[in-house]
Amino acid sequence: MATILYVSGYQKEFPELLSTGKQVDWVQNGMIAISAVQSNPTNAVIIEDNLPLMTPTRLIQELTSVQ
Repeated sequence: MATILYVSGYQKEFPELLSTGKQVDWVQNGMIAISAVQSNPTNAVIIEDNLPLMTPTRLIQELTSVQ
């Protein structure tokens, strides 16, 4: 099953994905997202454009450098 990480500071659900049968994990900020990607296999990351603690651009840079 594909695992999707949804990063949003304000919205806990992504209704369009709930009906797909994919596992969707929600985190509320970029720092938690980095930790989640490092500790769990993730197939996709969806990032909202308004995050607390870190800009989406910075989060993308950090995620691409995660080994």
